[in-house]
Amino acid sequence: MSFYKNVLSGLMAVILTGCGNLSNVSPEGTTDEPVWPSPDRTMFSYSGTQKGSWPVPEKLRLIKAGMNKDQIYQLIGRPHFGEGIVGVREWDYLFNFTGPDGDYVCQFKILFDRHMDARSFFWKPENCSQEQEANRYERTLRGDILFDHDSSVLTEKGREQLMIVAEELRKEGVR
Repeated sequence: MSFYKNVLSGLMAVILTGCGNLSNVSPEGTTDEPVWPSPDRTMFSYSGTQKGSWPVPEKLRLIKAGMNKDQIYQLIGRPHFGEGIVGVREWDYLFNFTGPDGDYVCQFKILFDRHMDARSFFWKPENCSQEQEANRYERTLRGDILFDHDSSVLTEKGREQLMIVAEELRKEGVR
């Protein structure tokens, strides 16, 4: 009987050791000092040397406060680090991006409140958040300018508008 008691105690100690969060997360899903896992400890890697993932920036931009874990999982996948098993209110990611100066790596942290809704978001290094916004380009063109009714051929005005957008993208360094 004591053997099973010792095994159960040991198992509970292992489980409880895996529980919790790196940062001191408040019930509201905030922290004064986010604690970052070492990128070398990511659990998200395939064969080869590269770690982390290459997220779709448009999906990353959809993440906002109030989303639940399933909604975030659908957009950017599972967390890349093992923060624990039970009561985890912090997800960490290691993302790869390509910018004008080449590839770079960013860490992304999401903190959840006591109801498991996303509340706080952090980037490391901090300039990664500005780079994600800087790489964003949106332009809306009206369909009635681009095409005549019931036609798949660009109008002259439509070609002009697309040339303007192409020039804007070239100036911004978008490839």
